[in-house]
Amino acid sequence: MPSLFDRHLKEKREKAKAKKRERQPASQSQLASAERNPDSVSTLTVERLSHDGRGIAKDQYGKITFIAGALPDEHVNVQISASHSRFNEGQVSTIKVASSHRREPQCEHFSACGGCSLQHLVADEQIRFKQKITQEQLQHQTEARAALPLPEQDPPLVAAEYGYRRKARLALTETRSQKFSAGFRARDSKQIVAINHCPVLCSALQSLLPQLQTFLPQLQGRAHIGHIELIAAEPQPRVLVRLLRALSAHDEQLWREFSQQHQVTIVFAESAGQGKKSLRYRQLDAAQLRPLMYSVGDIKLEFQAHDFLQVNAEINQQMVAQAIDWLQPKSDEVGLDLFCGFGNFTLPLALHVKNMTGVEGVNEQVQRATSNAALNQISNVEFIASDLQQPLSKARWASQSYDFILLDPPRTGAIDICRQIAELNTKRILYVSCNPATLARDAAELVEQGYEIERYGIMDMFPQTAHSETMILFKRT
Repeated sequence: MPSLFDRHLKEKREKAKAKKRERQPASQSQLASAERNPDSVSTLTVERLSHDGRGIAKDQYGKITFIAGALPDEHVNVQISASHSRFNEGQVSTIKVASSHRREPQCEHFSACGGCSLQHLVADEQIRFKQKITQEQLQHQTEARAALPLPEQDPPLVAAEYGYRRKARLALTETRSQKFSAGFRARDSKQIVAINHCPVLCSALQSLLPQLQTFLPQLQGRAHIGHIELIAAEPQPRVLVRLLRALSAHDEQLWREFSQQHQVTIVFAESAGQGKKSLRYRQLDAAQLRPLMYSVGDIKLEFQAHDFLQVNAEINQQMVAQAIDWLQPKSDEVGLDLFCGFGNFTLPLALHVKNMTGVEGVNEQVQRATSNAALNQISNVEFIASDLQQPLSKARWASQSYDFILLDPPRTGAIDICRQIAELNTKRILYVSCNPATLARDAAELVEQGYEIERYGIMDMFPQTAHSETMILFKRT
């Protein structure tokens, strides 16, 4: 039987082929089929969940249908929204036989919003689904390279199901039928769903949603706002406003009043040249951009609103503690943290070792990490700006050996580093990932380099969604 990973790859290939065909002129038979199928209703039995949390079923002809809102073993009426040559897409219109694991979603916007696709699945089954995705992808990749069975998964890291998210980006919209409002993208659509209540946001951000919906239509230049980001941290929440044009005096005064009334800090991101990355950040009523702060154990970490931030504060605390527990750093050891950001892992680890080195590709993050080391009076750490896609032979930090390495790359993974990792002659590697597919690919490369998986487990960083974090400890064989 094909593994879940094989099925996932097959699904992706089928979608890619379908998109390619859609860009080509359609034949008369294809046009006729497309006219017949969309918006038609089928009654199907759901077999399993896809990697993105949609139900998968087959029609009477064996054609696969991806069904938003469906769960395994359910019998459902499906509203077909798109028909391709090899698969259909749709959503549940009626549940004829419900899964015993189904529950009522808490969010009033669940049926339209594309943000939290698993709210209708009980928490324990969400965890099992994420564990299965990670396990099967790792098995497929690593066992193909070496006959090394995976160890049993460690218990997952879990926290509150709702009220956990401390950062969110709001898109803005205004149409003839919809007044100016803020919200999230609809499922499988570019349309914006106006959001008045989002139960996964922490309480400090939830209260801002209805206030912003009332406030934003008053702005004269509202059409020139690209997006708005909400960030919860010390000393108070921050609202980051991406401006596409200069702010008028009228609107700036309105933002000032909003800031004072709701006890939030306003930061404007304004174009400072050509390109998306050429932005200048300006804090309202401040001579300089003041940092935000959060804690990891006894470590205080300052950051700015535009920095990458682990959105789940409680899971982040547990994740850093688990990293230290799994690595078992010793006082005479030297450690390396790649993709270190502003020091989320590096500084807590530095308390346990002789020396730590943090490497990050964004120079601004390196400066922030260095400031955080000084803030916490940690002197046995060095932060270095370096392009982590370049050969290690060009990096001065790669000229020494390390007792352990921690990797926490973006969703694209760290394949370039993993292909060269043997050059660093390290004993232990701890890999933290938010993408099971690229993690499995990179894990297979590390197995090729002479490492084996000693332990692994998921961390439920994003409850109610199909996403999760995974931590793997590799040891040199």
